[in-house]
Amino acid sequence: MNKLTEKQIQDQVIELLLFRGWLVIRLNSGVRQEKGRWISFYRIFPGSLTAGLPDIIALKGTQFRLYEVKRPGEKMSESQMKLRKLAERYGIYVTVISDCEEVLP
Repeated sequence: MNKLTEKQIQDQVIELLLFRGWLVIRLNSGVRQEKGRWISFYRIFPGSLTAGLPDIIALKGTQFRLYEVKRPGEKMSESQMKLRKLAERYGIYVTVISDCEEVLP
């Protein structure tokens, strides 16, 4: 079983994508706490979602890939599943991976 942390897996995936010539955007959490309130950095419409963006966006020419990185056996959060379902309604797919071998060519 893979004992790497999610961050270590993300770093490996990013390295592989860069090697393959992709522009890579690593997304951090979309919220932070300030003065006891949660402040979101983005909002996704329709649905006004403020959480659930995938970890990595990879771009090359007119192609793009969305990756949610999870340790083996871990599941997506409810907000990640909501965003994935919304994206699929628009023909956009979020690929969940736990290893570099699962990165699409």
